[in-house]
Amino acid sequence: MKQKKVISKHDMIRAINSLNISISNVLRRVELLEKNVGDYIEMKKDVGSLEKYRSKKKEGKILWTTRLMKWLKGLLSEKEAQS
Repeated sequence: MKQKKVISKHDMIRAINSLNISISNVLRRVELLEKNVGDYIEMKKDVGSLEKYRSKKKEGKILWTTRLMKWLKGLLSEKEAQS
């Protein structure tokens, strides 16, 4: 007789909790990196040059959030058209 591999509710909860902990750890490390890079830029007194660089780079470019919103609106309009 073959035994079926069943995923229990407890297994799903444990996996989700594990993913939440992993995401939390990654977020914490990204925040630490961001803080350290900011401190390094301040230490080198490069804040002004970084602002100039960012403003030049931004000119004429769409923010990623704007691109995401356009993509989501397109996706939603396609779904509405299908129904």
